[in-house]
Amino acid sequence: MAIDLLTLSKIPRNELTQVYRNDTAIANTPPTAPTGLSALPSGREVTFKWNKATDAQTPADGLSYNLRVGTTPGGKDILAPMSLNDGTRQVVGLGNANQNTEWQLKDLRPDKTYYWSVQAIDNAWAGSPFASEGSFTVANRPPLLNYGPDTTPWHYRNIRSSS
Repeated sequence: MAIDLLTLSKIPRNELTQVYRNDTAIANTPPTAPTGLSALPSGREVTFKWNKATDAQTPADGLSYNLRVGTTPGGKDILAPMSLNDGTRQVVGLGNANQNTEWQLKDLRPDKTYYWSVQAIDNAWAGSPFASEGSFTVANRPPLLNYGPDTTPWHYRNIRSSS
């Protein structure tokens, strides 16, 4: 017999032990992996987007998502997913992207390739497999410098010298 919940309580002159067992024949199944992944880098930030996953027991709006980002294929040195590579969860709770299907990371190192994936998590905390991995490169764009009260870049201004 597998015990799902055991409670013990001690009240003066009354001790109570209760054992609860889940005898349902319906087992939870993990959700599907998200699809439609896209990464949109802009400067030193990136916006990730994906489609909602599906699950036999949890409505799509009840799923949360767990993002993984690293500097090597399968890596997680930028954003750890709290899951093993096969999707098995290491914590009980929502994914690091909560219930969003869009997430943004800022201040990434330029001229570097990053690898990423996402998994869905149902309301029984089962994780889907990670979606097919994507990659993106953050460009090194120099900042646009503005001086003075207007927003005209300094290199477009007429500079006059007084005589």
